[in-house]
Amino acid sequence: MKKLLKYVLLFPASCLVNTANASLMFVTPSDVSSLTTSINTANSLIKDATDNNYAPGSPAGGGGGSSTYTSQAYNTWTFNFDDMYMLSSAYIWDYYGHSPTEWNLSFFGRSGSQLSTYDFTIAPDFSGGSTLHNINFADVSGVKSITLSNTNLSIKGGVGLEEVHFGGVSIPEPSSITAFGLALIGLSLRKIKKTKLKFS
Repeated sequence: MKKLLKYVLLFPASCLVNTANASLMFVTPSDVSSLTTSINTANSLIKDATDNNYAPGSPAGGGGGSSTYTSQAYNTWTFNFDDMYMLSSAYIWDYYGHSPTEWNLSFFGRSGSQLSTYDFTIAPDFSGGSTLHNINFADVSGVKSITLSNTNLSIKGGVGLEEVHFGGVSIPEPSSITAFGLALIGLSLRKIKKTKLKFS
């Protein structure tokens, strides 16, 4: 019985660790909000962001297509997820000269507490094209929302982006893990009971 309890107590931790071995998938946020008023809704950033082959239309139309743009010097976008994820990358299509070069990603858990933060630099195509930037960072587990903020000024003014999505794996809800662990206890206890009856 002690051995059984040992394995059950270790189960939740091992389950979470094993998610690191799962196949990486593209994670599209459920919704996006913007700190400042922008041309096009913030959700335009996730309209077509389902894989890294997405080719945005020309951003030169001043916020047309699937891009979003604000005339303010700084902005923060908040990306929310339906589930918790362990994330390891971000895929960002810039808005040519309206995309600043320096950015910050901050990761938050279900309770709203900050899990991690990551600063990075991109090199937009200032001539008018839109470039995909693959941002890799150390695994951050238990992510329920992310903020993306620019930390310097863009060359052409304002702050704009074309598409944003992320790469990672889904993490089972704690309640699901607990339920599975209890099921294992029940099955094991039945097996022990049958074994005792067999030798009684």
